[in-house]
Amino acid sequence: MNPRKLRKRIYDEINKERRKLRLKPLKLSKSLSKMAIRDALNRKNCSVHYAVKGEKHITVAKRIVKEWIRNPAHRKYILNPKYNSIGLGVHILWNKNTKEYEIYVCKKFRPSQNVVKNSKNKKHNNLNTKKLKKLIFKNKRIIEYFLLAVMFYILLYIAFKW
Repeated sequence: MNPRKLRKRIYDEINKERRKLRLKPLKLSKSLSKMAIRDALNRKNCSVHYAVKGEKHITVAKRIVKEWIRNPAHRKYILNPKYNSIGLGVHILWNKNTKEYEIYVCKKFRPSQNVVKNSKNKKHNNLNTKKLKKLIFKNKRIIEYFLLAVMFYILLYIAFKW
């Protein structure tokens, strides 16, 4: 079993799932893939899958992606329209005792730059709006008294001007 071939098949299957929902395909990122491969080699933050000797790469890839799509935690990343890049790392070990492959697969996602900028601005705007609402609510009585005083002053001005 070849890790590069399997990684390519998994990547293709992920984009097939995205196309079913009319989402843009993810681009395979070299930098994200390096991080994912490092995690796979260290067996950190990965999912573990198994395959028997002679099983085709496409069959294994379809099974892995199908398991991810069934799992809500994996599904929300794979099918998230905010993401435009993915990194995949695959590490395969042969287990002599069970006579099957242990496949460690890690995936890393990156949102598009527009989403990152917009989300920062949105957060900033939400904070300002929340602060403003709190300030208005907190000082509602003061504002009411101020408006009454202004109205009273206007009435006095009009009354004594004549």
